[in-house]
Amino acid sequence: AKIINNEQNLGTLLSRYKGFLQCTGDYVMCVDSDDFIHEKYIENILRYSQKYNCEVVMANYVRVKQVDGKIYMVRPSFTKEQFWDNNQAFARYLTNTNKTIPFILNGKLIKKDVIKQVLKVIAKYEHCLKNVTMGEDALYSSLIYYFTPKVGICLGAIYHYLLRRPGQTTQIVDINGLKKRMDGTYRSLKVLKDFLISNNQYDKYKNEYKFFVNHWDSSFLGEVNKYNFEIERKQLLKTYDLMDVCENIN
Repeated sequence: AKIINNEQNLGTLLSRYKGFLQCTGDYVMCVDSDDFIHEKYIENILRYSQKYNCEVVMANYVRVKQVDGKIYMVRPSFTKEQFWDNNQAFARYLTNTNKTIPFILNGKLIKKDVIKQVLKVIAKYEHCLKNVTMGEDALYSSLIYYFTPKVGICLGAIYHYLLRRPGQTTQIVDINGLKKRMDGTYRSLKVLKDFLISNNQYDKYKNEYKFFVNHWDSSFLGEVNKYNFEIERKQLLKTYDLMDVCENIN
């Protein structure tokens, strides 16, 4: 095991980037410290990856809620084994609503060759991704699906995601926290847009990308109204060139 300490706070997105750069194995996987997996989880999805020649394997994903000391399991994401090519996976990911495909990066077994391609993109935009603490999963997962020839859905393993309240992505506690999370998310979405444009793929996926942006933007609207943050929200959308695809504009 190796512990990496940043000399300064880089945010979640670049901290993952620095960690990925240190990986030496053939596969990588992220697991948050407050989530949990079965002791044979990695063994099962690794065997699945090798059997079906999948560059990325998603296991079943269960939200875990703790209420009054009791644990509740919220339904798994998948009910049948599936295989997607990169066009299917990327488009499905952009147009899901966090019910059919988990947004989070955690729990996916990813071949190092795929991560290397993702890291080249992150390196190109590293200068504008500092201190991104929300939206990083959306950018990483989007790029992973874009570069992956074959994605497999393994039902023989379950990733348990602890849904905390309050938590990093479940509650915004004040106006400064709201601005920070919106800014990081919009920056991630802007990078994805620039990446698609630079690879002549934006027109192909414009509708899916528009859906993706509006899904993320709508997740902030309750807090935007609560803190009377509409003017600042519009400015952020304008700064990151997202006004043309955002529908929730008054």
